[in-house]
Amino acid sequence: MSLRARCARPLSAVLIFLFGWLILCADVKADGPRWIKGKNSSVCKVYEHYLSTIPSPEGAPGATWQDKLMCARTIPPGISQLEQPKWRDIDPRENMKMAASVFNNTTYHLLEQPPPSWMVPMLSDPTHNQATIDDVNANFEAGRDEWQVTEADVDNDGKIDRLVKFKRGSCSAEWPDSERYFVAIMVLDSDGTVVKTRKTRQILRSNTLGVVGGPSSYDLFSYRSNTYVDQWNNKKNDQGERILSVYLNKHNETSLVCRLAFPTNNN
Repeated sequence: MSLRARCARPLSAVLIFLFGWLILCADVKADGPRWIKGKNSSVCKVYEHYLSTIPSPEGAPGATWQDKLMCARTIPPGISQLEQPKWRDIDPRENMKMAASVFNNTTYHLLEQPPPSWMVPMLSDPTHNQATIDDVNANFEAGRDEWQVTEADVDNDGKIDRLVKFKRGSCSAEWPDSERYFVAIMVLDSDGTVVKTRKTRQILRSNTLGVVGGPSSYDLFSYRSNTYVDQWNNKKNDQGERILSVYLNKHNETSLVCRLAFPTNNN
């Protein structure tokens, strides 16, 4: 075997290794997200384009992905076929039964049936617990909680659902409890007064929320007549990344459509 042939073999192995490494890293951009699922899906491609338009918060050009995506995900006009429902601010004190129901589900957990006996009165009439009422009033008046409502076909069954968005805490890095900031979305009954626990649990893919479930931020958007739920999980995974997921609820099933992992840069 000639010297050239002997040298060609290790060179070929190196080239194959480098080619494989490039393929493996093709889904990763410097300081950007790493695709876990859905990169080639049409909705994920459009969603990725939307993510690329998110500016740094005003006055913070070096903001992290956490700053950009945990606090708010507002889709601007002009992003092809992506739309968000219009959320309306409300005063929870004007619908205390609804507010207490949301608070109870968030503070304790989205219960499997049947609930423990001590919670039955609280769930059948959320205003049964004066401590809950006091908490709702105190946190809203202090500006720690925000409440919004909207209507959307969140599970794509052709019927419009009444939804409430509950934000607790502050997303500001200066806020001492910012790591516990969360945004939950819950489905309400037809009267808009009580949380539909089972349907909410299905949509959020979790038996827990907020304080119990860890800091997460949920929102909605529609694409080609389907409604999707996106979730930013502020808890780091084993690789030190935070995860953004997009789910589709349809035919009483919830499927993961898109998932990206974002570097934390030690934040």
